[in-house]
Formats: sequence, structure tokens, C-alpha cells
Amino acid sequence: ISSTSISGTTIANSGDISGGAGMAIDVDGGAASLTNASGGTIYGAIDLTDNADTFANAGTFEAYGTSDFGLGADLLTNTGVVGAERNSGVAGTVTFNGLETFNNAGGLVSMADGQVGDRLVLAGTTFNGTGNSRLALDVALGGPGSTADVLQITGAGQFTGATTILPTDTLAASPGVLNFGGILVVDSSNA
Repeated sequence: ISSTSISGTTIANSGDISGGAGMAIDVDGGAASLTNASGGTIYGAIDLTDNADTFANAGTFEAYGTSDFGLGADLLTNTGVVGAERNSGVAGTVTFNGLETFNNAGGLVSMADGQVGDRLVLAGTTFNGTGNSRLALDVALGGPGSTADVLQITGAGQFTGATTILPTDTLAASPGVLNFGGILVVDSSNA
């Protein structure tokens, strides 16, 4: 979906939107108001305006590549599922640029796809976990040097509230190994 409007754009989805090799949603002009209803699915990246955009996700947002929320005080409120690189078959990085606030209000953020190495980068974002906020990721629960999927906040962003981490052990068939060094799953200099 592509829209340009000086007075703003409202998009309400209850079906499927897919960007293929491009943007799933690309909005220019006045502030965008996106609603992805329960049962709705958005596949791909989004590119929003340089105004205060809002995205209310009660469905599934399967994010790939880099989404640009633009300038302004942008807000993503997730009560559904935000997936990052879950269906590509290889480990990858999803980046949200320009998103000031991510309220995970009882929603699920998931990188769980049976393999480690996925990364969700929230550039300068405040991630606020409320209600039943959950983070699902793959972890190789092995010895020192083991890896996992990582939720990373860069710049002035920070984590607030509480979020339950739901690890999936990709080495579940192997016996556990004591690992005093730990395994990084959340990365922020301002936690």
C-alpha cells in the first residue's frame, strides 16, 4: 500500500498485506495512523511519514529488513504479534529506525524460528513491556560461546516495564552444559 496525503493517512487492515521485495506500507505526507486488527497480517517493512505516526497492532506484523518510522514522536502499540525474520530460513536482522516508543502491551515479540542468530534492532527506541509482555527467541543452551537471537536497543533508547523471556533451546536433544558466561539475549547500554 502506498499513500501520499497532506492531511494524513489512515489504514485499517483485517486481511493480508505483503510487500514482496518492496515495502508492505509506504506513507508520505501528514501523519499516518495504522491499525492491524486481530486476524490481520502485514508481511514486510513499512515506511512512514516525518510526523507523529501511530501503529496499533492487534494482529501479526511479520517484519523483514528495515522499517523506517520517520521523524516525529512515533508510537507502535503491540497487543498481537511482532515477528522478526521468522520465515526466511536464514538468520537475519530486522531494524526499526525512527520509532520513539514501542509499547508491548500484552503482546508477543518473536524471533523464534528454530535457529539462532536473528536480531531485532530498535534504533533509539524506548521499549515498554506492560501486561503480559513476552519475548520469544531461540537460544543454543550450550557452553561458553553459545549464541541466541537478540533484541537490541541502540542509541538513547531503553527498556522499561517488565517482559517475560520465552527461550526455545535449539540444542534440546543434547545434554545441558554449565555456562558461567551466560548468553546475550537482550542488549542495551541504557537498560
